[in-house]
Formats: sequence, C-alpha cells, structure tokens
Amino acid sequence: MREQEHYFFKLGDFSEYLQEYLPTLGGTTNARNYAIGWLKEGLHDWCITRTLDWGVKFPPGNEDLVVYVWVDAPIGYMAFTKEWAEENNGDWEQFWRGGSQPITHFIGQDIIYTTVSSGQPS
Repeated sequence: MREQEHYFFKLGDFSEYLQEYLPTLGGTTNARNYAIGWLKEGLHDWCITRTLDWGVKFPPGNEDLVVYVWVDAPIGYMAFTKEWAEENNGDWEQFWRGGSQPITHFIGQDIIYTTVSSGQPS
C-alpha cells in the first residue's frame, strides 16, 4: 500500500442536470434506465489519472501520473480528424462542432463500470 495523489472529475456535480437530461434521450429504455440507476445510487467522482509509465503526463511536471485513456482519447480523435481534414482540404469542425446540433460523447459497454467504480482513490 502507498499513498498517491490523483485528480478527479467531479461527476457528482452533474447529477441534477443528468436527472433532467437522461429521460429525454432516445435509444433503448434499458440503456437509459441503466444510467438513471447510477443517479439513484449517487454518482461518484471519476478518477481521471493513473499511475503508469506510459501515457499523457498529467499534470505537467508530475512524472508519476498520466491521464486515464478514456479522458484523453476524445482529444486524440479530434486531433486525428483535424489532421485528416487538413490533408484532404476538409473541415474537421463539421464532425466535432456540429453547427446547431449537439455533440454527444458515448461511453461504450466495455468501460461502463469504470466510470462508476473508479470513484475511490487507488
């Protein structure tokens, strides 16, 4: 056992917003109710750092911590889209800014429990 400082996303701060938002979503009732169940249990803050030798260092200058992959992955996806658009005379923003359409980040089933279970410091 050892003590380690980590950084957390204050997921619990979004409970009220999510209580209003989740019932308005399309998709399956099962998926919606699953997320609503998290709200009923109480959302845990999400640890967004890991102690690993590889990854994006966070915060800068701290050699022990990296950003959890599901936090930095969307940033990489956006960067790859921008790079592709520049090479192909395209507009990356049409895919990520959505104009008048909202942008939704989906969390896949393979990491669904990570969001819930990583609320305690490790």
